[in-house]
Amino acid sequence: VKYRANILKPVIGEVIKGKICMVFQYGIFVDIMNIMKILIPATSMDNFEYNNNEYDDNKGNVLSKGKEVSIKIISFKYEDKQFSCIGDIIL
Repeated sequence: VKYRANILKPVIGEVIKGKICMVFQYGIFVDIMNIMKILIPATSMDNFEYNNNEYDDNKGNVLSKGKEVSIKIISFKYEDKQFSCIGDIIL
C-alpha cells in the first residue's frame, strides 16, 4: 500500500507562503496548502487600514482575498489534534 500525505508542523520564526482566504475587521486568515489557516491579527498590521474587505497601507500594498503573501509564524498551540497559529505579514 502506498500513500502520500501532506503534513504541516508549524515552527516559530518559519516564513511560509499562502493565500489570503478571509479578510475581516480584526485581521486576515492565510490558507497554507489547504491544510491550515493562520491568523494575522489587525493589531500586527499597524501600517494598514481596513476598508471594504481589504487592508491598504497607502503605499501600494493591498491585502485582499486571493492574494499570495509570505507570513512568519509567531506563535502556535496544539489542541484537539490540530494546530492554531498566529503570524505576521512579511512584505
